[in-house]
Amino acid sequence: MAVPLLAPVQAAPRMQAATNIVISQIYGGGGNAGAPYPNDYVELYNPSNTTLSVDGWSIQYASATGTGLFSSNVTTLTGSLTSGQYYLVQLDSNGSGTNPMPLPDATGAIDMSASNGKVILASTTIGLACNGGSTPCTAPDLANIVDLVGYGTANFFEGSGAAPAASNTTAVLRNGNGSIDTNNNDLDFTEGTPTPRNTLASTSTATATITDTGTVTSTPTVTFTPTITSTTTITPTTTITRTSTITLTPTRTPTPTTTALTPATNIVISEFRTVGPNGGNDEFIELFNPTSGAIDIGDWTINRSTGCGSTTTTMVAINTGVTLAAGQHYLIGGTSYSGAVTPDQANVSLGIANNGGIALFDDTGAIMPIDQVGLCSTTTYHEGTALTQLTTNTNRSYDRKSSPLGVCVDSDNNAADFFLRSPSDPQSSSSPILTTCGNPTATPTITRTPTRTKTPTRTPTPSRTPTSAPAQLVAINEFMPRPGRDWNNDGLINTGDEFIELINHGTISVNISGWTLDDEANLGSEPYVLPSRVLQPGERVVYYGSVTGLLLSDGGDGVRLLKPNGSLIDALNYSVVSYPDQSFCRLPDNGGLDDWNRNCYPTPGLANSLGGAPGSSTSGVDDSLCPVADTLPLDFYLAECNPFGNNIWSRFYWDNTGWYGEMNLPNYPGKWQVFVD
Repeated sequence: MAVPLLAPVQAAPRMQAATNIVISQIYGGGGNAGAPYPNDYVELYNPSNTTLSVDGWSIQYASATGTGLFSSNVTTLTGSLTSGQYYLVQLDSNGSGTNPMPLPDATGAIDMSASNGKVILASTTIGLACNGGSTPCTAPDLANIVDLVGYGTANFFEGSGAAPAASNTTAVLRNGNGSIDTNNNDLDFTEGTPTPRNTLASTSTATATITDTGTVTSTPTVTFTPTITSTTTITPTTTITRTSTITLTPTRTPTPTTTALTPATNIVISEFRTVGPNGGNDEFIELFNPTSGAIDIGDWTINRSTGCGSTTTTMVAINTGVTLAAGQHYLIGGTSYSGAVTPDQANVSLGIANNGGIALFDDTGAIMPIDQVGLCSTTTYHEGTALTQLTTNTNRSYDRKSSPLGVCVDSDNNAADFFLRSPSDPQSSSSPILTTCGNPTATPTITRTPTRTKTPTRTPTPSRTPTSAPAQLVAINEFMPRPGRDWNNDGLINTGDEFIELINHGTISVNISGWTLDDEANLGSEPYVLPSRVLQPGERVVYYGSVTGLLLSDGGDGVRLLKPNGSLIDALNYSVVSYPDQSFCRLPDNGGLDDWNRNCYPTPGLANSLGGAPGSSTSGVDDSLCPVADTLPLDFYLAECNPFGNNIWSRFYWDNTGWYGEMNLPNYPGKWQVFVD
């Protein structure tokens, strides 16, 4: 028998609401005979009351009873789900369907069975080397499984049994619009009509009113027979009499919750493939001008990087004199290109590896590419999370997403910016000029009135004001070049305590993966590439010198923040640092260009503050200068100077504020005569 993910033997649980992101739909019949949709898909749902991130998570699949492992079928995820929001993962296609797919939130090439299989939502992008059947999942594997759904004849599932089998025309649907999770696939899912929903769909606030008059009789007998091969024999005998009435009362917010999409601002790689119906050389690369003006791309080059490697090679130089008008495409075809649209440059030996990358460079000799996309996390050319590689000789490609308003998406994260298009739809400079991003064969839009099972009739009346996507507003918020204490808590006071703090002062989450911190351009320290991180609105992140290796000079230097394509986001040059623990900060913390203060108290990860205790303001005494030389013993310095001292050595302080009943000290012009121990 199949051993469930939870306890080996247990009474049937009472119906309960899910508290973490769950798998809400599974459809594996995409493109099969009679299929309503062209692609397989997995839908996720956030039933909690808070926003939850799926950055660094993945969808993984294994056959129902075979020996294949989850690690063979992995699709990485990015982004987050607000309360009641859905998330659509579009997977492989075997043909066409009667309905277009909604715009996916993530794409992959997993080919699922329509009737039987196992799907997990994992809190890692590393494929699990198990399948729950012939290769059991270890305790660390199970700890990475956020949700598991075995359907049909699956031998790995939650609870006492698998979810029902589906077909080419039906999907596996979680009850309560995705809100019911008893950790028992048999009770939590039903077979029904596929209705894929993405993050742009109306937010669900489904509530379940449950009447449960169940009588549970459980007489389990468990016999453990350990052997040298550590097998366990379980003999359960459970009799369950259960009568449950579930009344689902979903309510819908009529205005859809929209996840903002970052617009492209330069020529982009808009569609490409590494393999097609004619094999590995049936490749193409499509460029697109999403701007409002013409751009000369003559003599620009496209490079490739090796599969999961660092070697790069120039594939093709664009013909001299080529200018792309606003909304115009440019197509480069491989030596076995099979598309119907004639390329602008044909029969080019592209040789893109299925797990490699490509990058577009202008003719200025710049080191950073204009745009890049990759299919492996370790290949040189990629942005953010890489795409899942294409491996079969089918007519499909990766196409750049566009928002519902037609804005080209370019968030510097390949997995978030592209979707898997089937069939491919390459366009050339002779194709129609477009006023919005995309191809003449439009990216499917969202169907807002699907037929649903066990769901009251909805009358959504969404209205959307055509506005541009919110800008990404990440800025340098504070930095400290000359530490005077152990700020990174490593037991040492050295350059490792220097820090740079960033803040997201915008209204949308920003993926800063692959961005760089640097001091002076082409001088000084090696740039530091930021690791994978999504910065939420209002969130700060601190990078210490011990991690970045950046050395901020006490005699004056610069601090710069750049995007992966080399575009400058923020920068500040500073002069001599007067004393230890003098930080440079913005006040207020809003990223304003003119809000820099050069005499701040270091507050890494906290709200910025002027010299003095954190959160307090300065006195009437001028804090911009400290009258003690920094060659004096540290004890004297700390006793004298803000932000730590009380000005006990400052004659200016005593002459202006008085002491002992407002009696002023004479302004003696000479040097100090003594130091007090």
